[in-house]
Amino acid sequence: MTTKENKEVVRRMMNIINSGDLSNVGEMLDDSYVYRSSAGEEYRGVDGAKSLVNDYRQAFDNFELSLEELVAEGDKVFMLYRQTGTHTGDLMGLEATNQDMDLLISGLITFKNGKMVEQFDTFDTLELMKQLGVVSEEVRPGGAEWPTGGTQLRPQ
Repeated sequence: MTTKENKEVVRRMMNIINSGDLSNVGEMLDDSYVYRSSAGEEYRGVDGAKSLVNDYRQAFDNFELSLEELVAEGDKVFMLYRQTGTHTGDLMGLEATNQDMDLLISGLITFKNGKMVEQFDTFDTLELMKQLGVVSEEVRPGGAEWPTGGTQLRPQ
């Protein structure tokens, strides 16, 4: 597959996620697909991907992904995308806060034979927690309000 075709698969996947109809997800994901994030999440296979999407769609009203940047080289596609919604349901044990989320996420996707085989997303979990009102806006890594008091984050 060409880089252009790989980018088109990513665009199609985002449209499918936004629609909520996940019946065609298997056309874009290899059976060995694995999703990982900087928050420690891991989902495997087509069913795992569907579970991930459903978890977020159930946790956030008006959940939507929007593509900011898309760059491809070889079998890799890098994307910068925005995830928005209102937190109205349980998210990994966090009860609804009814707060809006607008989170910028970067992702690196690896393709094999025209299908996504691996995705790793990174995002600022602290920023998400601030937006959801779970932690104070004043909390800064290394600051006095940081759970460790910053002792483990200061250079020695």
